[in-house]
Amino acid sequence: MRLERIDVSFAREAKGTWTFARRAIRGTEFEYEVVDRNFPSRNTWTFVVRAPAGDGYTEVRPLRVPNRKVWAPLGRRSWNLARCETSSSRGHLYGKLMVATGDDASRRQADPRSLPRWFDQIRVLTKSSVVRDAAKDAGAPVVTVQSADHGRMIRLYLALKAWPLYASYLPGDPKWRRRRTERDRSRKRARLRGLVVTPTGKLAYGTRQEVLRWLRLLGCLPRTYVSSRTDVVLEGSHYLGAERQKMMAADYHDVARLSEAAFRRRYGL
Repeated sequence: MRLERIDVSFAREAKGTWTFARRAIRGTEFEYEVVDRNFPSRNTWTFVVRAPAGDGYTEVRPLRVPNRKVWAPLGRRSWNLARCETSSSRGHLYGKLMVATGDDASRRQADPRSLPRWFDQIRVLTKSSVVRDAAKDAGAPVVTVQSADHGRMIRLYLALKAWPLYASYLPGDPKWRRRRTERDRSRKRARLRGLVVTPTGKLAYGTRQEVLRWLRLLGCLPRTYVSSRTDVVLEGSHYLGAERQKMMAADYHDVARLSEAAFRRRYGL
């Protein structure tokens, strides 16, 4: 699923009145025709973005939903965005990361540890970074968008609501958390490619030759010496002698020194 594969075309604009929290809101309604090319068929939507004339929430809502049973509840679901208050986010709106789930279409705050893969292309912030007084939900995950970028709002709506329902996303399902964990590990392991690593001392993995072979399999460039080109010194238990000299050389060249446990944690091993 890719956000750039969603085509948004402006249809019409009109003054309008709608209700929010049983209160009448006046503003402008912008209608858009949308084609989600992540799906080969039944991929045409009609959206309305309602921008209030004064203070208030901007509402994103589908008017016409493709003929898929799993998306039927979305005709009654909206996503509301409020103005950011901090100086660094001026001119932007923020919306909470309320993800529709596979068991129903109700709003549920996202679990960052088990978000689907397509959220990797979305920058997630905390509410406290965009609102001065975030009260009790300061750590709630949010996304920001420019106040005039209606296309981005619609794309985020589909990523938050339509795609999770289609994929039967369940935050409590271990498979989603496991997938996220595996992606995080693979991302960390990718950082090992080309990393110049010098092992020292006695390591739990095995003999020195076994450790060098293991590092090569990970994509590292293992070395038996420390120089200014060394990225990491992998430390085991030490005695006096050449191994200690490697540690002193690492300090001299300002090279990171990691224990075997810290090395595994940093690179998801």
